Amino acid sequence: MEEATSLELAYACLATWLVVSTCASVGTLIGLIGTVFGMIRAFAALANAGAPDTAALATGISEALVNTAFGIIASTLAIISYNFFSNRIDGMTHSMDEAGYSIVSNFQANAA
Repeated sequence: MEEATSLELAYACLATWLVVSTCASVGTLIGLIGTVFGMIRAFAALANAGAPDTAALATGISEALVNTAFGIIASTLAIISYNFFSNRIDGMTHSMDEAGYSIVSNFQANAA
């Protein structure tokens, strides 16, 4: 029973939900990359204009903030999803362990 439970849990946890935890990490990194590109654009506009070009500067900063926001939102949703499903798997594990214990107890009681 324990061997079957461990085999099923390894498949359920690693194969199915690995994508969700990866999305949580990658979402943050993509947002950070977008932020860096936006800040590069903002500083390039500042350097090329000589005098501060507020429109170009604001465009770069806006791009950086939008990317940061989307990265944080994507990462937050992925972390919430991962935790939800991880807790469901833990509950199923507990139920499987209880059922296995009950079956073994019944067999032992009937054998005696």
